[in-house]
Amino acid sequence: TPDKPNYTSSDQLMNRLIQFEANNPKGLNGAIWLIHPGTENARTDKFYMKLDDLIKTFTEKGYKFISFKD
Repeated sequence: TPDKPNYTSSDQLMNRLIQFEANNPKGLNGAIWLIHPGTENARTDKFYMKLDDLIKTFTEKGYKFISFKD
């Protein structure tokens, strides 16, 4: 939550992922994204709300997404 010392905003998380991809020689090939949908009510900045933007951003870079299901 925003009152915690290690709080990271959704924009910061998204930027870290974009920077990681840009600085990693293999990009995000083979990466698994785990986004927890259940968040504290005090965190109004829900990261999962950025998922569409993330998928669009990386699809435009040529990445393909698959889903793992039981």
